[in-house]
Amino acid sequence: MTEDIGQKVQVPAMETPAPAKPKARVREIAVTVITERGHSALVEWMDGGDKRRGYVPAEAVAGGKCAEDVLKAAHLYGVAWEKYIEIKATPTAVAQALRGSGIWTIDDLTRNPGGAQSAINSVVGISAGMLRKIAMRGEGG
Repeated sequence: MTEDIGQKVQVPAMETPAPAKPKARVREIAVTVITERGHSALVEWMDGGDKRRGYVPAEAVAGGKCAEDVLKAAHLYGVAWEKYIEIKATPTAVAQALRGSGIWTIDDLTRNPGGAQSAINSVVGISAGMLRKIAMRGEGG
């Protein structure tokens, strides 16, 4: 029993809990399992127009799919070639190299595809051997 002494008491309003936010839908990406060892799987997936490979927890792969956030955190497999390639070729430079190698027409190109490729390579300025040396230095062997 409470006694009314004429004072108004302000009762704090009950806070209504905020509605639970719907869980963000996890985006699943199609993957191909290359190999699996213990608790780790090497998977391959498409990232935009580029193929990627990386190691993810094996249990994160189900039904040929893996969560996008898991793939973003994957330990990437292979060399990041983009770090080592710098191409300064222009269409004009390639055309000049082709003409300098005697590639003036489609017939010339058909008769001498190796010469054309050599001309293009000379402008691009990188060979597989050079790329290997550069990458080995940068990737630690």
